[in-house]
Amino acid sequence: MHPANAALRTQVAQVLVDISNLETRLKEKQAELARLQHQLDVVTYPVLSLPPEIVSEIFGLCFPTERMGMDALNSDEAPLLLSQICGQWRRIALSTPALWRELDINLLCASRRAHGSEITKTITAPASKFVNTKFAKTFRRHASAIQWLDLNITDNELDEMTQLVNFPILRKLCVRASEEYGREGFSDDPIEMFDEVPQLSEVLLHYIPAHLVALPWRQLRKFTGDFYDIPQCLTALELMPNITESAFSIEVEEDDSIEDGDFDVISHAEMRSFTLFHSESIDTGGEAHNAKILKFLTFPKLESLELLDVEDYDADDLHQLVERGSPPLQRLVVHPHSNEGLGQLAVGMPPLSEQPHLTELEIWYPEQIFTSLFFDFFGHDDSLVPGLQKLSFYCRFKEGEDSQNDLLRLAAGPLTERMSLERVAQMRVFRVDAVGNVFSSHREEDLLPFRKLKEQGMEVYITSNGKANRI
Repeated sequence: MHPANAALRTQVAQVLVDISNLETRLKEKQAELARLQHQLDVVTYPVLSLPPEIVSEIFGLCFPTERMGMDALNSDEAPLLLSQICGQWRRIALSTPALWRELDINLLCASRRAHGSEITKTITAPASKFVNTKFAKTFRRHASAIQWLDLNITDNELDEMTQLVNFPILRKLCVRASEEYGREGFSDDPIEMFDEVPQLSEVLLHYIPAHLVALPWRQLRKFTGDFYDIPQCLTALELMPNITESAFSIEVEEDDSIEDGDFDVISHAEMRSFTLFHSESIDTGGEAHNAKILKFLTFPKLESLELLDVEDYDADDLHQLVERGSPPLQRLVVHPHSNEGLGQLAVGMPPLSEQPHLTELEIWYPEQIFTSLFFDFFGHDDSLVPGLQKLSFYCRFKEGEDSQNDLLRLAAGPLTERMSLERVAQMRVFRVDAVGNVFSSHREEDLLPFRKLKEQGMEVYITSNGKANRI
């Protein structure tokens, strides 16, 4: 070998050694810089000194109480916002499963991007294209961790997605139809995307009849049907024999008439809680006649019944429901529609003396005829709701109804007298709220009896316009 070649090879080897040494020193300096920067960050931002477990718990409290537009991919809100603060928070956020187990998907809204970001805040592609998108692949990969899924979609898109994913731990499912499509936009073929979901227990279907979605009906424990008619409500209840809690918004067209013999009475043996509510999310031109469904139901084990913002309220229907099943009612809430009062409640209300298990009674917009009769007996008749422990009234300013001041003067004496009855449960809570924007002031002599009741252990709440009156 020529001497010059040997010398060059030696020099090359030495340069490589020097480069390796410099790279090692560079890595050491980079590590030292990272340690110093972390110490500086902790001093500047003390929150970074918290253990990751604590930060993770805090992150779990950062979700907005309501998501506008069903948008979970919002880079201005948790969880995506938390991953953009710094590298440490990003690592903690990505390693906190609780932040990512809920997912809302809206395939109908217009696309939006945040400040030029590549993060799409709302998924907008039709399902035929959606199945091959990068998001769909990520969605499939993480479906095994989703516990709560909310879809705003049409049935054609659901059909396209039928074979996309499995949900082994999905517990809560919401499927909502768009106002643009309504009931007519759905075919008669059941949607089969969720027919095998082993842990599913809670379902909400908005504007989608229950029989059009293949679900593990026997395992469901809670169901909400939004914008159903009476036949759809009855069909849904027949599908789920083990349901224990259900809520329905029932719509009847203005020219429809519901008679006693129109449908067979359904007996639902396991129902513990039943709620009727008036949904205003879609204006269809019809009217909600929620309470009419009571004609066709029997619940032998019912514990809680809520009639919220209902129209065409008929107290006889409620009376007959109680008589048919003799349910061990513990909680009754009657909230008539905002434009209507309680009507026949005073003369048609189920005999409360037959409800020894009733512990909570909540009445909205109490009419004078009802409250007068109720408190005439409340203070001395130990057969009237003998188990009652919580009594609540929500008043407004309307002719024929008791205002908050009227009701306070009416209730003070009977509440005090009831404290001395031996064969009734002791009242724990009495509440009177004034609904509306007017703040009510009260005379000292009106509040004095309630101060004495409070001293005897009763919780008393008197509020108006969201503000509590001092007692």
